Amino acid sequence: MVDKLKVTETLPLIDCQPEDIDSLIQTVNPTVELTDQDTITVLNDVLVAGVGVPRWVKVTKDYTDFATNGLTNDIEGFLLPAGGVIHAVKIKQSTEFTGGGITAYTLSVGIAGDLTKYAAAFDIFQAAGDTVFEVSDTVDGETHDAAGTSIRLAATSVTANLDQATAGEVDVWILRTVAI
Repeated sequence: MVDKLKVTETLPLIDCQPEDIDSLIQTVNPTVELTDQDTITVLNDVLVAGVGVPRWVKVTKDYTDFATNGLTNDIEGFLLPAGGVIHAVKIKQSTEFTGGGITAYTLSVGIAGDLTKYAAAFDIFQAAGDTVFEVSDTVDGETHDAAGTSIRLAATSVTANLDQATAGEVDVWILRTVAI
């Protein structure tokens, strides 16, 4: 979600060092908290945090998040804000997904109706390792509707239902910007 703060006081941003911006913003008692990861942009007297510059969003899920009495399940990874653009996706499991009679387990990233739009199915059943990951660079955008777009993580198992898994943890990083 894009945080916005209406500027009601003039801030001396000219000749201001980047590290001073947070202090200046705090003097106007904002209703948003700014972090080191946020990028501040001024648009029509509105300070907008975290847009216009690519930022990685990290989502961590384990086998219980996908558990269902079926071979497939998709869950929301995060909500892409209105005007969002996804530049890349990285999938890396820290623990392989195993259990029950499952003989294969994959994870893809997309949206409702196209669950592989941003990352094709990646084998998270294989042994985890420092060089075992997938990076996809499908650049595409989503709606400018204020509600944003749910970015979905889609799990698929083979031979046994997803609720038979007994182990597995995966990190998904999504490089995104918001068109301003």
